[in-house]
Amino acid sequence: MGLASSQCRFLQLTNRKLTIGNTCMRLGQEKTSLAAEAKKISRDYQNGNQTKMKFSRNKGVTTDDLTYNMLMRPSANNGNKPILITDFSGRVVVDDKYKEFAAKISPDGAPGGTYDEAKRTEIICALVGVTESQLETYARTYADVEEKQKAANSARDARDAVAREIYEASDDFIKDFVSAKILGFTGTDKLETNEDAQKVASAIQSALCGKNYFSSTMEEKIKNSCSNNADVITSEKDENKPTIDDFIKRVVAGALGESDITIMIDRNKKGTQVEYDAADKSYNEALEDLNIAKGLNEEVFTSEVETKIAFYDQLFTAIADLGWKNDSGIQDGDYLNEMFKNNNYYITEMTKNDFYDEKSETDNYLYSYDQDLASNYDNIYIVKDSDAANEALAEYEYKKSLINEKESRIDTRIQDLKTEQAAIQKMLDTINKVKNDNIETYFNLWG
Repeated sequence: MGLASSQCRFLQLTNRKLTIGNTCMRLGQEKTSLAAEAKKISRDYQNGNQTKMKFSRNKGVTTDDLTYNMLMRPSANNGNKPILITDFSGRVVVDDKYKEFAAKISPDGAPGGTYDEAKRTEIICALVGVTESQLETYARTYADVEEKQKAANSARDARDAVAREIYEASDDFIKDFVSAKILGFTGTDKLETNEDAQKVASAIQSALCGKNYFSSTMEEKIKNSCSNNADVITSEKDENKPTIDDFIKRVVAGALGESDITIMIDRNKKGTQVEYDAADKSYNEALEDLNIAKGLNEEVFTSEVETKIAFYDQLFTAIADLGWKNDSGIQDGDYLNEMFKNNNYYITEMTKNDFYDEKSETDNYLYSYDQDLASNYDNIYIVKDSDAANEALAEYEYKKSLINEKESRIDTRIQDLKTEQAAIQKMLDTINKVKNDNIETYFNLWG
């Protein structure tokens, strides 16, 4: 019974020893896996994108968090003009607030939606908080302003045409009268010094002022222009030094301009002066009508409301032209950042292009769209995100601590198993010794 019992115990201990060996091997594999995991989180931390896109109005001197509202809501940040967020196909990305209005323009989000007057009225009234009656009054007075502006522009152009005629007629007269008849100089002679220019300037004043060619106000302008132009000759490079003719032109242009002559130089062309005065009077009357129309238009809405209306008009025109896509998560600044950084979303600038529609004989406009990466937009800067870096470090240290704790438990477990394994081995050695001793005694007794 003793030998059988010992053999049974020996087999039990041997089985336990094998189990311990397998367990140690498995724990060793787990430890190797933890080492690989530790290497991965370390690599993820090192390679982690710890930058953030920020918005700046002063070339990056100061920056603000980049948000959907900063680009797609009227504000000083975007100059009250929408900075469009678009997807890879060029569709405008709208949040949940804009979604219901965008659906009125294009139900399926496809480009080429309809932003007509009825839909515009509904959307603007809802978003800006104005009434339909106010919008109608504003549209009517705005149209009147545009009409009065065209009339003022036309009157200005007519007046300037007369002014140009006066200028061109007087130009030859001044050169001939001042340069040849009064000064006795050749008009192509260059003025080398301020002193030479002052002599010519003095002669110009004598020739043009006090002769009843100009009003006292215009004579004062001529004198100032003579003085100002005479004081810069010496400092100019040789190739820039003017001839006498050029200098006379400088004086006249500096005093009168090309579209602001109010007195005829040549006494023999007073008929032209009368024509100019009539054109100037018509222009002033047109300006007065324009200012009255503007005043009536400004009484309808405050400038803030007008700015919002113009903003939403541009935004929903773009949605009609380009189509739209809803993204409920777009209001999350971190999410928006990631979409921009990963080039899933882009910035699209819209430019208003004015043209004359010959068919309707009216001024009109179209928008053009330029899509680019957000990182290329002038007001968006990629900066080091200290908050993200701190969060990444905290996450790394936390994950590392979990791995260290698991590794420590494994090491303790392996050590305990090795201790148990050593003890088992001693017991196995003892059993073997007892067994061998018993066998030897048995053969000695019965040998």
